[in-house]
Amino acid sequence: MRARYPWVALVGLSMGGALSVILAAELQDLPALVLLAPYLGMPWHMRVAAAFAGVWSDWVGPIGAASNQSVHDPAERENNLSYGTVTGRAIRELAAVMQQARRALPSVTSKTLLIQSREDNRIRAHVAERAFAALGATEKRLLFTQGAGHILTVDYGRDRVFQEIRAWLGGGPGTVPPEPDVSGDILSAQSSPSHRC
Repeated sequence: MRARYPWVALVGLSMGGALSVILAAELQDLPALVLLAPYLGMPWHMRVAAAFAGVWSDWVGPIGAASNQSVHDPAERENNLSYGTVTGRAIRELAAVMQQARRALPSVTSKTLLIQSREDNRIRAHVAERAFAALGATEKRLLFTQGAGHILTVDYGRDRVFQEIRAWLGGGPGTVPPEPDVSGDILSAQSSPSHRC
């Protein structure tokens, strides 16, 4: 992509966010990075599941977790029925990627935008705050959404999320990040589809 375009940035959601952190730490000249609910923390029950994945996955196989909280918008939830189905090996690999990404955070120097929902059922707000503090980038911004679950790209407020991403990536290298919103860096999303931000 770098051979084809003047500049290339990274945008990653969930596990893709963790992978983007790892890659950004390796590419010290990456012009911009956007992390959407990056998977940089794992609840205790998931850590236990990852630790014993080799045992239970042979007996249970893929398991399903209700995705009602991952996507609050009911119409979009219907379009994402398989979200939350996971195998033991996938949980174990996710844990390994998460650990590697957390170790890589201080090495990330690219200007970084991190967007996180306060109602995220998978990644808690304090995890995002710790990850943001650990980022090595001197030019960085943390935004919180309200009214959305983990999958920010399809849930309530997604248009505003896309707007913030476009503004951050805007003119490529050297672009000045936008001024914080008067709402104190909180993107509000209503619970009604007709009132999305």
